[in-house]
Amino acid sequence: MEPQAILHHPYSEYGYQIDEYKIHLLLRVAAGDIKEVVLIHGDPFFWNRNDDNNYEWQMNQTKMELKYSDDLFDYFFVELEIPSKRVRYGFLVTDYNNDQLIYHSKGFSNVTSPLKIEDVNVLFNIPYLHLEDMSNTPSWVKETVWYQIFPDRFKNIDNYSKHDWNNEVVKNNEIYGGNIKGIIDKLDYIKDLGFNGIYLTPIFKANTAHKYDTVDYYQIDPSFGTNDEFKLLVKKAHELGIKIMLDGVFNHSGFYHPYFLDVAKNGKNSKYADCFVINKWPAVDFEYDDEKIYKKIGEPLNYETFATTPYMPKWNFKSKITQEHLLGVVRFWIEEFGIDAWRLDVSNEISFNFLRKIKEVARQADPNTYILGENWDPSLPWLQGDTLDGVMNYFLTTIIWNYVDLKIDNHEFRNRLVDYLVKTPKNIISNQFNLISSHDTERVLYRVSGNINRVKIAFALMFFSQGTPCVYYGDEIGMDGKGDPDNRRPMIWDKSRWNLEIFSYIKRLIEIRKQYNISDNEIKILNCDDLLILKSGKLLLVINNSNEIKSYNINRKMIDVINNNLIDFSKNNEIKPFESFILKEE
Repeated sequence: MEPQAILHHPYSEYGYQIDEYKIHLLLRVAAGDIKEVVLIHGDPFFWNRNDDNNYEWQMNQTKMELKYSDDLFDYFFVELEIPSKRVRYGFLVTDYNNDQLIYHSKGFSNVTSPLKIEDVNVLFNIPYLHLEDMSNTPSWVKETVWYQIFPDRFKNIDNYSKHDWNNEVVKNNEIYGGNIKGIIDKLDYIKDLGFNGIYLTPIFKANTAHKYDTVDYYQIDPSFGTNDEFKLLVKKAHELGIKIMLDGVFNHSGFYHPYFLDVAKNGKNSKYADCFVINKWPAVDFEYDDEKIYKKIGEPLNYETFATTPYMPKWNFKSKITQEHLLGVVRFWIEEFGIDAWRLDVSNEISFNFLRKIKEVARQADPNTYILGENWDPSLPWLQGDTLDGVMNYFLTTIIWNYVDLKIDNHEFRNRLVDYLVKTPKNIISNQFNLISSHDTERVLYRVSGNINRVKIAFALMFFSQGTPCVYYGDEIGMDGKGDPDNRRPMIWDKSRWNLEIFSYIKRLIEIRKQYNISDNEIKILNCDDLLILKSGKLLLVINNSNEIKSYNINRKMIDVINNNLIDFSKNNEIKPFESFILKEE
């Protein structure tokens, strides 16, 4: 037995509450080392007198399931119902030599015969289950399929721009005139594809095309339209069953936000002096005018910013004025316009304390508001129920990227996916925002060098996974693009230039996801040898992620769910290079 590999922590990815009376527990052990794990558990206050008139703890035993395996570890799992909402527990582990130990919060104990626990205080402890401590994410979230729009480049309706909409080389300071009227005009297009959620990158008044340098959080940028036009967009979207998510840039403002301009002008005497993180006075020791800052990105500054850009000064979340200002924004767009969700930019740089206040205010304004964070790393500390409902799931995204980039093979994909599944509790996995492209990344078509079959693999993996999937505007028609700003070209509305194969495939994936309730089914790994075979409910995803022909040796007929036809693998079991199928039993 390798006890040094055995690991469990309550209140973590290894132990968490799943509903009012249930918990999930995972125990990590060395791969191939442990034959059986039995959970020893009971209410710490339930004791009986035995035949010797001594008190004896009411101990229960439940066998655990071997749920996940990778090269290093096996993971045993149990879902445990706790009627009293209190439980102490430990793990009776048995290896293949039939050696046994009891693992608990203080380490290990030898096994007695008959099995008894004399001191329950050494066991792991869940003192009490509180339903209000769970995230309580709105139920609509897991059924949502998002469409991300970069407003300036999506659709221009009667809006002047000096730039040609068909430009294939774009810059971030170019305004192409995409507007709210244009989005309203394409709501039927979005609905017809099957999307029921729209995520808009920032739309508040700002000086750039990307709008991540907010000047006025209470005003729609004039290049996009008016507040009334946005209210109409929300109304018409809701009539079609489409949710609206706004991008809240609350980590930092734009340099030209009136609060920061007052600090730049009046220094310590500004009434907004504590609204930003100032390390040295004067805060602004360089020249600027109404249009330009005479300071290069990366040069030393006296105030803190997002990254190293002087254009984005960082808010001080301890300031009462900052809190009142930004929390008012959160409330305003929910109560006055009926938005359904906030995506919080750079959420992992916002204090936990202020994130809690954002969620509290949002839920007070509308209990069904979804709070999404932009975290690029595994984010369990942000997903404990008190701050975010979900994060942009780059944890999963990077696994898919590495796989379709051919940087990892089927076997390593299995290892990485197991790591992801273990570290993502099932009480939050359906709330995660899954993506393979965004305004911050390469487009998926560029990533795979234009190979349509590899694009399909990427999308199939995303849609096959639990979580709420998102498609970046233009990916559904095969738009190309490197990183920022090339990934922000104007949307192509000339259908003769669309890749209809990708378009039809994504539309069908959305239909399949809804038809087969993929949001409720955890992905399972059935094979990672020549082919990658994954299962979700009744469906199989079979992938040949190589440039060689592979064989699928099942010798029976299967239904090709994408094309609604029957494939007889007993007659032809060849899977072509980079070919994939979504299958179910005949």
